[in-house]
Amino acid sequence: MTGLVAIEPRLLWVTGTGFSENLVLVMFTITVWAIVKSLDKPWFIVLAGAAAGLSYITRSGMGALFVGGGLGGLAWRV
Repeated sequence: MTGLVAIEPRLLWVTGTGFSENLVLVMFTITVWAIVKSLDKPWFIVLAGAAAGLSYITRSGMGALFVGGGLGGLAWRV
């Protein structure tokens, strides 16, 4: 999360305006982290799904991104 804020300093401005970008960023980061962890421990995929669901509830535009990521993860496993 700190690295993402370092490369995108506008996120600090967005925090002050009350937009949902920070919550979406945190949920997306947790999702990707949990997907990577699920390669060793399969139950982490449940956490990834929950974080993706919360991110989708926050901003529905994230749906297409998660579908693409899910298909990529499926291709990696196969």
